[in-house]
Amino acid sequence: MTDWTDGYVAEIPYTPGYYRELSPTLLALNLQAKGWQVPSIAAPFNYGELGFGMGVSLLTHAAAFPWAHFWGTDFNPQHAAHVNRWAAAGQLKNLSVFDESFDAFLERDLPPMDYIVLHGIYSWVSPSLRQTLVRFIDKFLRPGGVVYVSYNAMPGWSSVAPLRELMRLHGERMSPPGQPILKKVAGAISFAEAMSAASLRYFNTTSGMKERIERLKAANPHYVAHEYLNRAWHPQYFHEVAEEMGAARLNYACQGQMSDNIEVAILAPESIKLLNSQEDPILRETLRDFILNTQFRRDIFVRGAERLAPEAQSKAMLDQRWLAVTLRRAISLKVQTVAGEVSLDEATFAPLLDRLVTGPATTRELAALSEGRNLSNSRLLQGLFLLSSVGYLQPMLPDTPPEHVMAATWRYNDAVVEDGRDGGVSYVACPLTAQGIARTEAALSMTRLYQSGLRDASVMAHAMTAILAARGQQVLQDGKEIANGNTQLQILEQSMTQFLEEEVPHLHSLALLGHSAAGH
Repeated sequence: MTDWTDGYVAEIPYTPGYYRELSPTLLALNLQAKGWQVPSIAAPFNYGELGFGMGVSLLTHAAAFPWAHFWGTDFNPQHAAHVNRWAAAGQLKNLSVFDESFDAFLERDLPPMDYIVLHGIYSWVSPSLRQTLVRFIDKFLRPGGVVYVSYNAMPGWSSVAPLRELMRLHGERMSPPGQPILKKVAGAISFAEAMSAASLRYFNTTSGMKERIERLKAANPHYVAHEYLNRAWHPQYFHEVAEEMGAARLNYACQGQMSDNIEVAILAPESIKLLNSQEDPILRETLRDFILNTQFRRDIFVRGAERLAPEAQSKAMLDQRWLAVTLRRAISLKVQTVAGEVSLDEATFAPLLDRLVTGPATTRELAALSEGRNLSNSRLLQGLFLLSSVGYLQPMLPDTPPEHVMAATWRYNDAVVEDGRDGGVSYVACPLTAQGIARTEAALSMTRLYQSGLRDASVMAHAMTAILAARGQQVLQDGKEIANGNTQLQILEQSMTQFLEEEVPHLHSLALLGHSAAGH
């Protein structure tokens, strides 16, 4: 192959996102909830990620699981260099990454894997490379192992595919040689917008195209480049992916997004009745995509996994510990799902959230707290799964790691706090849940000041003024720049006071400050 990119957009890095569905904690919980036996995440395990992009998820999970080993490859050298830099900064000793093709990685001497994940890859490579991915899984996944794969799905993409092809063709044929990819993106969007305004029948008769173009104009251009300008782009029906995974002796287990597994919350009763009338599991799942017009799937497959006994499954769910990772005032009982907004009962779930913000609790403890409210264990778990799917809650590890183990996580978090926002990483690893938690630039800066020993809001406000000046940034209020120095200090001092009173106790409850918080 003379073109090492194989038609994939490699001129710019992928978006630096964290994808919670790749977490071993969530993979294990989703499977247990569906009655599957899973590889233990409390004991050492091997985890592989194929096409890790900017590697934020891979880094975060390696930091959160110092007793496991993480492997990955991404043929974009910029991606691999970024991960290696952060692995060194965070002193991660359990992460091995390569900038190899999938074919080359297939030939490596790797250990059997308990978990293999592929996010944002499967639909964006050629059919021959998909076969390579399946061969990799077949070769390295151990019996009982787990595979996560996300991909663009049909029928949801069927109406959008012509727009995507128009943009890709414009970027390929109308861009001058050597034109930067982001200029190609801008040109392709402008062209699509002009064609829409010209009243082409496709745009007039296809619902939502004008709105989609508006969303593309506001979207991250790096995402648009990778999604709309790749030469290889193959949205698939579920049954096609299931058949390909079958070549690696995998069986479909469940979806990777927690809310997607709660059919009573996202589907109408008549739709559930229709699905339950289908005996063939492949046809059932494909039909479900037609009901929802699914555009993106997150699937979990297993190899030879055993079923949990009903009693063991029930005990696992009742013993599951939960932790609120969002401040109570920021938690909404209106949850967005693939099928729209789901509202949880305020009288039932508000007391449970009030309890969870004070510290961890098991499902069993929450059930006892809800006694007398006519809340079944099933409905309770559905609510917890929904709240977790949007990041308000996180399921915890089976046991709290000892401090000497959590120290590895804290070292990585210290690196993120010190340089995260500037370095393109804004997620810290929670050692209690082994998942990522988003932190804003301001939150990282305030945490850095706190960890340096500052505890007075006024002193912290003056220090933050110097930080903002060095960055060329201004204090904002209601979206407007504040020029007056005294007003700036007043606003910053209020923010620091709130941080010390609300955020610091919350960060301690999440074990995010660790050994760096001496003096609290």
